[in-house]
Amino acid sequence: MKQQKRRTALIAVLALAMACMMGMLALTGCGSSSKSGLKLVNDGKLTVISDCDYPPFIQLNGDKPEGFEYDLCEAIASKMGLQVNYLEPQKFDTIITTIKSGGKADIGVSSFTINEERAKEIAFTDSYFDSNQGVVALKSSGYTSAADLADKKVAAQSGTTGQTWAEENIPGVQMVPLDAATDCFEALQSGQVEGIVLDLPTAKSVIMQSFPDADVIQEVPTGEQYGIVVSKDNTALKDAINKALGEMKSDGTYQKIMDKYADYFG
Repeated sequence: MKQQKRRTALIAVLALAMACMMGMLALTGCGSSSKSGLKLVNDGKLTVISDCDYPPFIQLNGDKPEGFEYDLCEAIASKMGLQVNYLEPQKFDTIITTIKSGGKADIGVSSFTINEERAKEIAFTDSYFDSNQGVVALKSSGYTSAADLADKKVAAQSGTTGQTWAEENIPGVQMVPLDAATDCFEALQSGQVEGIVLDLPTAKSVIMQSFPDADVIQEVPTGEQYGIVVSKDNTALKDAINKALGEMKSDGTYQKIMDKYADYFG
């Protein structure tokens, strides 16, 4: 009888411990931030994944990211009471898949144009930048428009709207998809391709910084808008980012960041 009572008491203690543990899990949530109440990969941090090779929006200076989108993420995180945690750079055309899969990063920020095809896989925040495409060639080529690149090899960053535009608008184009914007410029300079199509601000930035022998031969008014990539399952995070963006546009924080990079956006 005494042994049965002890066994009953032990079961009760174990049940109470299990109930307490389940209660704690319910309060904190798997992968959620107790500080913000948001579902985050790391508590108290906004974990960002990017290709980090698309100036002036995002690039590495040594091992530290910098640029318009870096400053934007810092300001958004500050509004949300979080710190920014940048992961190692990843290829542009794998970022959406990474966010969709979950568990590694909270958001993808790499000048993603908001479009229906991508929105089937992930969610977008409100737009934070309006952009167009630029067609680039060497100054010595004598080319003056995209039409001059018909039937020629043209580079674009793989998976970008620049690649799509070139495929749809340059007759007979021989596309050469590459991993990064700088790879496209290196291919142009070495004669592997005759032209490049990429976002206009990035075209201007790379030319100003590193490739003065190239030029934008045509500006293409595609009217694109960039959005931050978020998992479809993380609506609360998307809403919080949209709230922060709205506050930044109202209080002047956003314009201050824009002004910092005005030379590339004009």
